[in-house]
Amino acid sequence: MHYTGIDHSDRLVLTIGGRLTFADAAQFPEVIARIRDCGMAIVEFDMDALEFMDSSGMGLLLTAYDAAHRASMQLIVRNARGNVLTGLKRARFDQLMTVI
Repeated sequence: MHYTGIDHSDRLVLTIGGRLTFADAAQFPEVIARIRDCGMAIVEFDMDALEFMDSSGMGLLLTAYDAAHRASMQLIVRNARGNVLTGLKRARFDQLMTVI
């Protein structure tokens, strides 16, 4: 996984690319800290460049959702496509967060 984070006026946009798997668990606390410390109302994951996400990656996304939810932030997943989008819909992530 590679990611970048950009603060906008009302949201933190995290662009995630590559593969989101168990191998990224060690790096993900950095993402959670970025969410926790941003002070924005919305956290948006742009997954346009994400090629693959396994169940561990979904677990990491749930960890991000929990961090955002605890801080009263809305989490949005944008531009997921292919198998990533199919997996999110099958796991009913769209019932927890906005998936567009």
